[in-house]
Amino acid sequence: MAAWLDLVNEHEAWNLVDTNRLEQLVQELPYPKCQYPSLLYFTGNSNRMKALRALFPYNNITRKGPAGLIRLHLSTKTAHTQNPILFAESSLCLEQSLGDSKWLKHSMTKHRTFSVASAEGTLSSAKLQQEVKRQFVLPWSQILCLFLDSTSDIQAARNLLQQPRRQLTIGGEVIPSPMRIAIVVTNGQQATKTFVQECAQLQSLTKSGTVTVLDLSPRSGLSDSVAFEPLHTLILDQLNIVQSEQVSNYRHFSASHLCAFWSTRLQNHEWILDAPPCDLLARARKDFTTNETVHDCLREITRNATSAGYSKEDFEDLVASAFLMEAYPPGMHGNTIFSNLIPMLMFTGFSPTVIFETLYEKLCHSIWDGDFKHYVGGVSSCFGQYFAELSPIRTSASIRKETLHRMYRRCGGLRSTTTCFVCLCRPPEHMLPCKHTLCDTCVVIFGNSSSLGEYHFDITQCPICDERFNITIRQLPPTKHPVILSLDGGGVRGIIQLGLLRALEKRIGIPIASLPDLCTGTSVGALSTIDLVLNQSSVTQCFNAFPDLARNIFRRSSKIPIPRCIRWLASAFNLTTDGLYDSDGLAQIFKAAVGPSRRMFDVATARRAGCRIAIVASRTSDGKACVLANYRGIGPRTANTAYQFLAPHDDQENPFVWEAAICSVAAPFYFQTKNLPGLGVLQDGG
Repeated sequence: MAAWLDLVNEHEAWNLVDTNRLEQLVQELPYPKCQYPSLLYFTGNSNRMKALRALFPYNNITRKGPAGLIRLHLSTKTAHTQNPILFAESSLCLEQSLGDSKWLKHSMTKHRTFSVASAEGTLSSAKLQQEVKRQFVLPWSQILCLFLDSTSDIQAARNLLQQPRRQLTIGGEVIPSPMRIAIVVTNGQQATKTFVQECAQLQSLTKSGTVTVLDLSPRSGLSDSVAFEPLHTLILDQLNIVQSEQVSNYRHFSASHLCAFWSTRLQNHEWILDAPPCDLLARARKDFTTNETVHDCLREITRNATSAGYSKEDFEDLVASAFLMEAYPPGMHGNTIFSNLIPMLMFTGFSPTVIFETLYEKLCHSIWDGDFKHYVGGVSSCFGQYFAELSPIRTSASIRKETLHRMYRRCGGLRSTTTCFVCLCRPPEHMLPCKHTLCDTCVVIFGNSSSLGEYHFDITQCPICDERFNITIRQLPPTKHPVILSLDGGGVRGIIQLGLLRALEKRIGIPIASLPDLCTGTSVGALSTIDLVLNQSSVTQCFNAFPDLARNIFRRSSKIPIPRCIRWLASAFNLTTDGLYDSDGLAQIFKAAVGPSRRMFDVATARRAGCRIAIVASRTSDGKACVLANYRGIGPRTANTAYQFLAPHDDQENPFVWEAAICSVAAPFYFQTKNLPGLGVLQDGG
């Protein structure tokens, strides 16, 4: 049925009921992501139903059934246009059908119910009804049609309009109410000059200042379609004005956005009288909160630009194009021109000025000092210029790619192990064959869906240097929890866990290394992790190679036979020099196994890159566990953790894989500890 919002009194308490009517109507639109609806609200006396039948003859307005407090419809005639019309209707005073939404089908499973609370305590039924209309319908309405034929109607309209409505904002900018008010008078006996003047006085209660009094009483003898034709004309004219203003001011929201904004506000239960303004930008970016990682990325690109000798204009372009791609990702916003019912995507979105001031201006001022302070204005100007260039063909990603190509041809570089220079917003997670790095988000933006599986992306070209190659990166699906394989230490007993993994691999029939999203290991478990994930060995291959590896590792460092009676003296001497076993030989063994030049954060060799590995060692200075990994992670880590994630700041601090392996197996007294530049002295992870 058409019931949208309702108030239900249960156990002497009021509950607000949302029947999901708005979501249902949005799903019925052919192109909800690129159709931009308008909301009309009709309220007042019973003449509104005659007007609705005349204005929307193809809709079944008077269909019987539970109606609730407010009904919502989609204009059938405009459903396939660029600007479909949604219209809500209710009585102006107490609603007789209040509470009957509970009789609707699936009311217990599909309806959302929210307990009503107020800073003023329990509200009366009449005030609750007015409050729901004022907080949930009026802020989103473009046209409000009031059907008034009596003094009591005027008073009810005054009560609806005189209380402040919830303000909508974009960042710190308050969105002026677009709502136009049309007061319709149909009773000739009441349409006196005094009555019309009282209706016009309602204009003082609205900030929009656009109240039109439409006296239709002289047309009372005509058919409804003819009688309400002036109202139809007025609505179309006002809608054209409102839509033009919204487009020019970047406040034109698609049906999908409108539904998401409205539903989020409802879920947060923010309709109390003293509730703060509703920030649409914050709602749209609630999953894209800026963290300290962005600060670190900006600091690094500033250092890189300084050392590379970038001009002021080049630096502003480099930063502005990155901000543009972060604020307006490809496919995030769209506008549609309909030609023969075939949509053509055009661009729309929040105002670039408001976006930059809200998201990036303070960030830049907090990072840059000295001469770089003067770059903020230039970055803002470039940001606006790039925004004006956006189109279905020229996306923010293509603008960013062109900028990166231009910078690379002029100055080269743009390589980092701590910052994704493609987006400047996140640390890198993957190294390409050209040694440039990408984060997971940039993999999705610049990659193509792979035929190897869902959430697999093919990268065929570097977005920075344009070098061509072919690698596939798999990512964790958003609805899937990560699979973690953790391998413990234990020396030669490590063959036991390999035996268990071999039996499991044989049972499931697929390589173990293709299952985990994160594989972590310490001591001998670290060696198995490296062999399984980085070398892409099967568990059987790893199991068969383990005995020879163990014999080579645990070979005594002394090359001269020592009599049994004095072996303890040799052992004691070795403990003070090189450990009980040969550490140099251990390094040669690991170099032969994984390669002498392969680093922890390096180009992936797996057919499907994306599995994270973490090697655990411990710091000799304080015994704290340390993690050496081939990934960076998207967020900052808290200081008070039981471990420390060692992230190298440059290539010199990026350890070789064989060095990480030595650190994890260097048990005290057995092997010599390993000093990693910039990271400290590490030993067996335990």
